[in-house]
Amino acid sequence: MSGGETQTVKHETSWLCRQDELLAKLVARAGRCPGLYPFREAGDFLRVAQDHGGKEPSEVCRVLEILWQSPDEATQLNAQSLIRRGQGFQEEATAEKSDKRGAKGSKG
Repeated sequence: MSGGETQTVKHETSWLCRQDELLAKLVARAGRCPGLYPFREAGDFLRVAQDHGGKEPSEVCRVLEILWQSPDEATQLNAQSLIRRGQGFQEEATAEKSDKRGAKGSKG
């Protein structure tokens, strides 16, 4: 591994450690303060952060920091995440229906 690759791995590892730390803090706060966040599980916090920040650990941490500093934004970010995911499911369902129609049409 070259020096640059080593630095990149260390940098990503530090972001992943920070991500784990933030997730633990958010889950603990959500458990202590019911109603502060629209969810309590680490997976939900991570889903929202990845949906808004992408897969890069630094961007995920940026969104998790926002959730930590401004809990009131969690509801809005969660709603946007669920809407986007719902649209994705809707598109999949539409594609499945058209695939089934195409399959029925080819039989006849």
